[in-house]
Amino acid sequence: MIEVKVGDSAQKVPVKMVDSIDFATPETGVTTPTVYYSLDGGAATLLSTPTWSELSATYMPGCYLLTLGAGPTASPGPLLIDVVATGCAHTSLLIDVVANLESDTYNHIQPLQAGTAQAGSTYNNILLATSASAVNDYYIGCLVTIISGTGGGQCRLIADYIGSTRSAVVQDPWVTAPDNTSVYRVESFSGILLADTGMAAAPGGSNNITLAPSAPAVADTYVGHTVFISGGTGIGQARIITAYTNTRIATVSPAWTNVPDTSSIYMVLPVGRVYFNAVATDSIDALAFKQDAIDEIAHGVITHDISDHTTSLTLGWAINLIRKILRNRTVETGTSPDAVVTLHDDDDSVLGHWDWDDSGKERTWTDA
Repeated sequence: MIEVKVGDSAQKVPVKMVDSIDFATPETGVTTPTVYYSLDGGAATLLSTPTWSELSATYMPGCYLLTLGAGPTASPGPLLIDVVATGCAHTSLLIDVVANLESDTYNHIQPLQAGTAQAGSTYNNILLATSASAVNDYYIGCLVTIISGTGGGQCRLIADYIGSTRSAVVQDPWVTAPDNTSVYRVESFSGILLADTGMAAAPGGSNNITLAPSAPAVADTYVGHTVFISGGTGIGQARIITAYTNTRIATVSPAWTNVPDTSSIYMVLPVGRVYFNAVATDSIDALAFKQDAIDEIAHGVITHDISDHTTSLTLGWAINLIRKILRNRTVETGTSPDAVVTLHDDDDSVLGHWDWDDSGKERTWTDA
């Protein structure tokens, strides 16, 4: 069945005209057909002076195009058309007049909210129509698309929403700011992996940012996440969150180069946790270093450094390394033997040893 959109009076539909006797021979040269239509079960109505054209009497004999006009497309519903002409059989067409075309996917999906923007929008926001929700944060995370008027064709993620003014703050600035001619649609969206997005609720410190009231008030929620400033003061900076309080203050590392303020639009992304966990305090404990691992580390350090440095420098560096390792490693006490680490040269000759007594107290370095 042919689909036609409501109000599309310029829509053309194909009509095949054949002989009224054999119902097969194409009829050419038809110029003044009689056309009746019935819309949504209504009475048969004459389509006066129909717009009609023949495609090609030579290559497509009997094929014509009929322009529907305003009457047949005035409202949704089944449209029945009957066409007849002298010497021609009656040709009937069944057409579905619809509010939205099945093939028009964008218009077929109902938006969360749609309308014409109010005057006063800026490059960082759009003032939605007064019919939009008056609830704060209602459209955060949705997409707003300008479909016509000023700024038509632009699409942005909504980072914050102020219900009292219907102001939707967008994640990235508009190239062309909308105005009161901008027709928009607001639609739900889940294509970007975001833990949270919004505008900073208070001026930040050198190493923190206060997230919007929509962020969770649960301590440690975003530890290990990445916070990215996508607009406003500090735009372009990304930092790892090292602490998060129930007052929505996120401590970041390293410190900000340009401290965010209440104009800063941020995104919290659930990436960075693997790195954060790898460098966190106690991510590697003393038990991870067994004696053979310590020996191999010491041997490997000396083997590498002797080729590039003096023996004395290498030994001093290695001894300090071993001291630090042992200070963070449990040394058995009581009747167990002293802990001894022997350092070998690349040819396995003994360079000396560092020993600790059974109470864990370090002794001196002894050359071989």
